[in-house]
Amino acid sequence: MAALEATRAAGNERFGKKEFGAAIEIYTAALEVEMEDRERALLYSNRAACRLATKAYVEAAKDATSATELNPDLAKAWFRLATAELKRKRFPLKPSRRL
Repeated sequence: MAALEATRAAGNERFGKKEFGAAIEIYTAALEVEMEDRERALLYSNRAACRLATKAYVEAAKDATSATELNPDLAKAWFRLATAELKRKRFPLKPSRRL
């Protein structure tokens, strides 16, 4: 678990420096490791943020959807999904479950 936290921190550091491609690579590699759904949801959500920043809206929506399916309580993932869908001009956004 400590290795996963260090990897996520490295991705977050790259994101903070606006090195979005490097952050995406780090998050993608981290997703290959076995982990709990809540941790996996955070990685998908973080990767969605990077993809939003690079205007890769389709990929951002896919990542954010994966995050919301793994952890429906992750508000940032819902925000990122809504942002990606709005940028794609796809509305209304329909949640996968009733809130």
